[in-house]
Amino acid sequence: MTDAIRSEAAANVGQGERLGSLVAGAVLIGRALSRPTWGRIAAGVGDAALDKAGKFGHHLGIAFQVIDDIVGVWGSSTQTGKAMGSDLKNGKKTLPTLVALRSGPAGNRRVLRSLLARARFTAAEMETARAIMTQSSAQAICRRHAAEHLAEARMQLFGMTDRPNWAVRALAEMVTTLESGLV
Repeated sequence: MTDAIRSEAAANVGQGERLGSLVAGAVLIGRALSRPTWGRIAAGVGDAALDKAGKFGHHLGIAFQVIDDIVGVWGSSTQTGKAMGSDLKNGKKTLPTLVALRSGPAGNRRVLRSLLARARFTAAEMETARAIMTQSSAQAICRRHAAEHLAEARMQLFGMTDRPNWAVRALAEMVTTLESGLV
């Protein structure tokens, strides 16, 4: 992710935009997995494993949110369980919109900003917004970003415990499930 997108994301977190949930959700998962607990202490899980678990949660949380953002723009209402494009219609700045607002042609960026500023848009305007994001390669950039975080999450599983166990396999299956959403 470019520094410009990171700085836009940081600004949105401060404004309480939905993108804040991407960062906050990932941090909460990472923190929850990295806090000392009696169970961890009783099980003898060391600091290295705890650190890996926290990083796993962080990367998995980011990947999950990015995939949710991708499906929210290019998926179907059956996939999301909400009206198609509801984030766009509500003017939410998700990662795909941030990418398009930063890397697309200037004219497209102006049109997209105008659409996002409205309270509602028509089906035709929704298709225009999707087309602008597609032309800016936002979907491909976001898919690559999610895949990088999923790969990093998977890497954290190695060496998390001395021997493979059902919990590590379950975590690996979570990564695989999210990866299948990128195909």
